[in-house]
Amino acid sequence: MKKTTSKKQIEKEYVLERLIEVAEKCLSDEYFNPSAANRALELLGKHLSMFKDKPELTNAENIAEELRLRLEKFNNE
Repeated sequence: MKKTTSKKQIEKEYVLERLIEVAEKCLSDEYFNPSAANRALELLGKHLSMFKDKPELTNAENIAEELRLRLEKFNNE
């Protein structure tokens, strides 16, 4: 079976490799730049879904929120 690699996959791998290089280089004594290193690490972390912009609600929290909205709507009618 022939394995094919898409252009998108190659581009994604390239970008991730460069971000790792930037982070490592910016943390070295020779090119120390904590802001650039932090940004590269942040982008890597986002790619790995390590950070959530919005907290995920549990099923119970979703139900509670839905009930609260329905009660609010009912009370406003």
